[in-house]
Amino acid sequence: MEMRPRWIDVPGQCRLGILLLLFLCVAAWADDAKPTLTPVEGWCAVFGGHDTTWHFTADGLGGKKAHVSWVLASSERTVARGDVDLATPDGKPPVATVPVTLPPVKPGALLGLTLKVTLLDDANAVLADYTKPLWLFPPEIFVQQTEWLKGLNLRLYDPDGATAKRLDALEIPYKAVGNLEAFTDGDPGVIIIGEGLSFTDYRGLSDAITKAATAGFPVLCLAPNGGTLPLPGSDGVEGAAPTHLSLRRAAIITEIDKHLDATAWPNGPSMLSGLTLRTEREQVVAEAKAGQAGWPWLECTYPTPNGTLILCGFGLIAAWDDGPTPRHLFARLLHRLGDSLHPNEIKN
Repeated sequence: MEMRPRWIDVPGQCRLGILLLLFLCVAAWADDAKPTLTPVEGWCAVFGGHDTTWHFTADGLGGKKAHVSWVLASSERTVARGDVDLATPDGKPPVATVPVTLPPVKPGALLGLTLKVTLLDDANAVLADYTKPLWLFPPEIFVQQTEWLKGLNLRLYDPDGATAKRLDALEIPYKAVGNLEAFTDGDPGVIIIGEGLSFTDYRGLSDAITKAATAGFPVLCLAPNGGTLPLPGSDGVEGAAPTHLSLRRAAIITEIDKHLDATAWPNGPSMLSGLTLRTEREQVVAEAKAGQAGWPWLECTYPTPNGTLILCGFGLIAAWDDGPTPRHLFARLLHRLGDSLHPNEIKN
């Protein structure tokens, strides 16, 4: 015999009572929900010596009146403090706007501070708090490293000129290369491919940087935004296969320097372009496209001494002035590629 479920007919008054009970439970839960503070800005790396503004949303107040007290401090002392009222935008949670003047930082130094924000009711009882770490950087990225920079023997291929302007402003010595065949002329040195070039528009570029890396030249290609690169080590690619190949997400930034911001930069995402693997004519290629899709990092290490290829999809040049992370990450990448050229030299 087939068994069928039997539905119980609940009288109307019982249904009304159940609904009322559920309403009371939800209301009680809402009353017990604790207020929270959430930072709007996701970055923590900032330039020292500047006026900054930080925003924190206050949720779960349930109509209670509240205000915010903040303290900027180092591990040794309080740097600044203040109090601000909450603003209530239409249809949005209350927001605390915290203006903070940051102390200057000496060239070559790094200063760690904390910004503690406390949500208080009218009786100054603590409703919630949030502590945001801040890492203060100087604008300078190469301090007393002139000789080391000369030793990198930099070559720059940059038809658009945007990357060259940044290097010129820093007085970084380099040789402008207009011919792809000239990449490997002379002594080994770091090769930089200017930001935002397309492998399609500059035919031969993808092969040239791979050949240079296999020949023992460190290569840094900045945010390519079009075309394909035959995946090193895959079938059909000429030359030696890399001993190590990695595709990475934005977490590579904090692995290089834990004080830098991986994803959230002041004027947008850190990623300017990405790589997507696909097959083309029975060969595996990495296709470069502008935007947030794909892998922002490809690194290959070759058996030849110094032979390294890095494709970096983070917008280091485009976001140069937006905060310290782009320029200081650029400096870290030059050290990552160039330190092996002078292993016995002490650098800052």
